[in-house]
Amino acid sequence: MVIRSAIPEDLDRIYQITISSFGPYCRVGLREDLYGVVDGIGWEQRKGTSVRDFCEHNLNNVLVAEDDGHVVGYYTYGLDPDHGIGQLKVNAVHPTYQGRGIGTRLAQATLKRIKLSNRIKILLVSTIVRDRPARRVYEKLGFKELARTVDYTALKSELEPGPMNSDPGLNIRACLLYTSPSPRDATLSRMPASA
Repeated sequence: MVIRSAIPEDLDRIYQITISSFGPYCRVGLREDLYGVVDGIGWEQRKGTSVRDFCEHNLNNVLVAEDDGHVVGYYTYGLDPDHGIGQLKVNAVHPTYQGRGIGTRLAQATLKRIKLSNRIKILLVSTIVRDRPARRVYEKLGFKELARTVDYTALKSELEPGPMNSDPGLNIRACLLYTSPSPRDATLSRMPASA
């Protein structure tokens, strides 16, 4: 198993791995389970194209795992040195190779690369709650859960009439996020209203 920087020739395989791996862990796929395909573009194409576009424009921020000359997994990351933040982004291992520690090795190699930047002080990663394999990897690496979010979705026709959806031509896509309680919430609740 070799972990190396991605090259342009890896993009098609990254796209294929994305489609084969993200089914149960893709927000767009979950939305399709409720409402069906939107605009004739399925989750596979949306997610695959999104990942491929990121990789094309940020190839220096993509690592791949190669086994016997074949790319079997990938990891992407982003750096915001002005704010001291490094972020683990989209990653996947082909289902045939899952459960062998490849995702963990990719994450470790990605973290090692991010740590090369002296300006990065905080590392972030996020995933959906149901993605237990990813959560196990992040916790094993030392990440601590910060907050949980809840994604809400609705068909425009299901929303209550009001100024936001009174225009029949208006296409609304919104997501409300709520976090679970954290120690910071107790501090905020004790602050005076004028603070």
